[in-house]
Amino acid sequence: MSIASHHRRPAPPQDVDDRLDVMRHELERRGWDARVVRYSVVGDLDVRLDVERPGCPGVELLGGCSGMSCGDNWQAVRITADGRVVWCGPSHACPLAESIAFVEALLRCDDAELADRYTRLG
Repeated sequence: MSIASHHRRPAPPQDVDDRLDVMRHELERRGWDARVVRYSVVGDLDVRLDVERPGCPGVELLGGCSGMSCGDNWQAVRITADGRVVWCGPSHACPLAESIAFVEALLRCDDAELADRYTRLG
């Protein structure tokens, strides 16, 4: 379930899983280690794009869970030595470049820089 909301919404018109595959390819082209992973959580499918590189925080961009989106906006978990923080980014309907910029900002920027651009969910 999305941290931002207890209410699930139908998946956006463009298949989030397909979008994650396109983003994975672009991030790999830019030198990041990226893979789409699918987990089963109590029978529900949880899809994420995991992105990392040695010396950088890790990021898990949340896709859908059993055909449901994680809200209208991209949400991602930023993983550092200090813990995990969820950030809310641009709309699922935004251009690919904007989605990629969100992921790369989570990988490269500190919390203060991120807070100037995105919403910290917890």
